[in-house]
Amino acid sequence: MPDAATRNPRSFLWFRVFFNCRFYYAIYAILFLDYGLTASQFAIMNAVWAAAIILLEVPSGALADQVGRKNLVVFSAVLMVAEIAVICFTPINAAWTFPLLVLNRLLSGAAEAAASGADEALAYEAMPENDRDEAWSDLTGKVMKITSFGMMFTMATGAFLYDASAVTKALSWIGMTVDLQTGDTLKWPLYINGITAIGALIAALSFSELRESHDTSNLWKSVRESFARTLETGKWILHTPAPLVLIMVGILIDGALRLLVTNASQYYRMVDIPTAWFGVLGAVAAGIGIFSAAYARHRHNKFKASSNFRLTWILAMLTLITLAYPIKYWGALALFPSFIAMQMLGYFLSQHINAVTPSDKRATVLSFKGLSMNLAFGGAMVIYWLQSFIIQQNNRDSELKQFSAAIEWWPVIFLVASILVWIWMRAKFGKSMTDMITAAKHRLSTKD
Repeated sequence: MPDAATRNPRSFLWFRVFFNCRFYYAIYAILFLDYGLTASQFAIMNAVWAAAIILLEVPSGALADQVGRKNLVVFSAVLMVAEIAVICFTPINAAWTFPLLVLNRLLSGAAEAAASGADEALAYEAMPENDRDEAWSDLTGKVMKITSFGMMFTMATGAFLYDASAVTKALSWIGMTVDLQTGDTLKWPLYINGITAIGALIAALSFSELRESHDTSNLWKSVRESFARTLETGKWILHTPAPLVLIMVGILIDGALRLLVTNASQYYRMVDIPTAWFGVLGAVAAGIGIFSAAYARHRHNKFKASSNFRLTWILAMLTLITLAYPIKYWGALALFPSFIAMQMLGYFLSQHINAVTPSDKRATVLSFKGLSMNLAFGGAMVIYWLQSFIIQQNNRDSELKQFSAAIEWWPVIFLVASILVWIWMRAKFGKSMTDMITAAKHRLSTKD
């Protein structure tokens, strides 16, 4: 039997791969719309998902300390299995469709919150202390590479299985004569995702718990203390320029980028890309992520923070403008800058927030950053819901035409929000982001 130092890093790798590589990601938006949802219902559903993570992220840390990190990771995997089961059994275009899909998003958000950090802690703390940093760097690099390749495979496969005509042609090549219609294969990517959900559960069960006993007598006290600690850290962020500006800029750009990525498949359909190709485009985007992460490391070492975040903003705005004026077929390439920007933004935020935060506050600040990003995504989806609701009242065209009308306003909304954030930053601090980060690093080094 391997010990925890061997078992936990391996379990962490496979848990992350099975948990994050989902066969329906390439067709995420059109999947739910083809279930019979309207654009506004789709927006509400995603806002519910973000809200579930926001509400459960903080108590999940306390639960991990009380009931055990392995138990929480196993609970997360069980929620994933339940999440996939619910969507597999949800009827298409029926009275219960929307409520059951909302339940699916609640379970998904709860699973994300439960897994957050607990699996990392089990792997990190199991490593020998003398070379822990190097071993952790190697493991995270391996997880990133294997997950990227896994995403490439699952996106391409999921989109292919979703396309009834592509499956019909493939089956005819091997001598099977079938005539699958649109909708016949709608749930096929979900069925195969059930296998990976079970894989995530097996990986979760294979972790070794590092602490033998857990006191559950003060569970609610621990949850209250976690909320109090998060609120206290929030107050510290509000009075500390560098982390406040970093999180505000992150909220601004990440909210726009995630809105784009969430609706990618709907946009592909709008520019007449065959469904089977959604997965190919998703696979290419996952592959680009490997190289954009390396480029982000290069820019971090060579350029100032203000310049790097400005680049992610430009990529986001370029994508928004291009989407507002779609080009048939070639418009599919318009989303690639947003995929690059997401990787770069995540890397820059992680590097700078860690660098400007004291060690005793670092874990909570990073948790607060995650909460803020999900709050931003929820806010973006609420704005999209309002747009969709207004457009539906005055426009009875198809969902795609309504979506086309909505995205025309996204560059304007993003530009106005950006101007307001910039004015606030200059009026409140009178310094560039780079100057604030440099000053924060200097203060920390002086204290040390």
